Amino acid sequence: MNKRTVLLISIFAAICGCIADVLLLYSANGNYHTGDLNFFHDISISRITWGYFIGILLIPFELLGLTVIGDELYPEKSTKRTLFQFVLEYLFILGLIYHGIISIMGIVKKEASNAEYVIELCNALHDPLVFILGLGFVFLTCGIVIPVIQRKTVFPKWLLVFNPIVTYAIILITYFALPAVGNYLMVAGFNFSILVFLIAAFIMLRK
Repeated sequence: MNKRTVLLISIFAAICGCIADVLLLYSANGNYHTGDLNFFHDISISRITWGYFIGILLIPFELLGLTVIGDELYPEKSTKRTLFQFVLEYLFILGLIYHGIISIMGIVKKEASNAEYVIELCNALHDPLVFILGLGFVFLTCGIVIPVIQRKTVFPKWLLVFNPIVTYAIILITYFALPAVGNYLMVAGFNFSILVFLIAAFIMLRK
């Protein structure tokens, strides 16, 4: 299987990841930054279920394309290449755990009579993961940016415009400035930023 085919599989998986996030989390009322999870009142149990399974089962395929990109960023076997792959896989493992926890929290929020108490207990599992995921996202970004800037890879510097953290920053701005669009992008933020980067890398490698 050639690199472009692997990247296409990962692009499809990232699209599915975005769909899963929207099914699981999207509400026109937004307010995701408040942390009260009230948006789940606008989401049906069937949406939560579909969002859970699509995400858990298909998001891991994004790793295939990102591994190909890692091989291009670090063409020689080295500690840096091993560390990049570790951060990549570690980040996705935590992301899938988060996806599962937030799905369960959504059902609790909608159905449990003592929802607020249970959600408070769940936050002890949820909040540290969010923090660590944020750190992992930054480390992953550094692992992409540094070799490109140092010209140690086939990737050109223009690819950095599509770096996941740049896309995520644009999503945050859109979320507050244009909620009608930003609410969709915000819930799919991680997978959407990966999708943009995978597409840019695919175009570059195709050339």
